[in-house]
Amino acid sequence: MDTKKRNMIIGAVAAAVVILVIGLLAAFGVFRGFNPEGYVKAVLDQSLKGEVRAASQLMAGTTEDKLLKQYEAGITSFVKNSITSGVELDEELQGKYIELCKKVFAAMKYEVKDAKDVEGGGYEVTVSYQTSDIFTNFIAKIGEENQRLAQKVENGEYRGTLEEINSQMQKDFLTNAYTLFEECFNNMEYGEEETYVFAIIKDKEGMYDLDEAQISEFITKILNLDENQG
Repeated sequence: MDTKKRNMIIGAVAAAVVILVIGLLAAFGVFRGFNPEGYVKAVLDQSLKGEVRAASQLMAGTTEDKLLKQYEAGITSFVKNSITSGVELDEELQGKYIELCKKVFAAMKYEVKDAKDVEGGGYEVTVSYQTSDIFTNFIAKIGEENQRLAQKVENGEYRGTLEEINSQMQKDFLTNAYTLFEECFNNMEYGEEETYVFAIIKDKEGMYDLDEAQISEFITKILNLDENQG
């Protein structure tokens, strides 16, 4: 796979990470008291693991059911806007991708360490994490799969109109890609421990704010997407 095609795939996945967290922090508007470590952990646990109990206990005006639906919608958007983008799949295969992505996100390793006060009444919260090689390996295997499909086209193994051939190739690709994605997940390894610092800002109304862009950036880093760009 050439660099342009690889970066298109990485870009789609990275964009989907942004979609995954859009609106997430809106649910964290009213806290029963404020615990900066608990705040960051609740956001990460909800968006990556679908664990909503702590979040619902920290917040007023929401329920576990609402937070879980938000998580489900985020994972579904991630799959539809990255891996299966632009291709109509049957419900079974689409569901398999969604369930596997849940497992991938839930397998990420991170730990909220500590928080320190900063000038202006905000906090800096340090999170340690280990990157995953799943998407690094998946991108490489997709390159090999593209070559295999190109060879099938050259051999005349796909028949019909150009539109029919493209449809066959897309479905063939996504079916095989799922197997490759699952293989990468089952053989996933983690990198060395790194740290990320979240900045929580206190606004004029005394409310605390964590930029959604930080969550997107953190997920991009833990999935090692930034290392595969370029």
